[in-house]
Amino acid sequence: MILNAYIANAVKKHNLGGNTKALQIDSFEWTCIWEGKSSRFKCDPHQYHLILGAVHEPGHWILAAIYHSERRSVVLDPMGNDSLKIKQCLTFTRAFVRKRGLFISRWTASTLPHILQKDSTSCGVFVLKVDLSFLCNLCEGLL
Repeated sequence: MILNAYIANAVKKHNLGGNTKALQIDSFEWTCIWEGKSSRFKCDPHQYHLILGAVHEPGHWILAAIYHSERRSVVLDPMGNDSLKIKQCLTFTRAFVRKRGLFISRWTASTLPHILQKDSTSCGVFVLKVDLSFLCNLCEGLL
């Protein structure tokens, strides 16, 4: 899938040149985790400052990111369903981190100010561009 390849390439470039490490989880696995399904994905969140991926909902893409060291997660929905997504993001993040044996008290989930898509087809492009922005800001220490 092009979306996964694009994000994986951006993360790889970031990890080669950055001081902080990022991890991309492909959209198939990230969507399963988002939906609360069992996951076989193995990683140690302590190794990464940023874990991110695209979540596929029927006919729609959103971006979800975990900042483990800051005990927070961020979700960006191009359609703007922020309050619903924030609650779901907190639930999925806590489950993801808990399954990896990490202490998760005082975890927060939020969104960031972002533009909304004006059509029904640009959510995939939105996710790609915001993903790159996350990685660029991570390099500069802005997020």
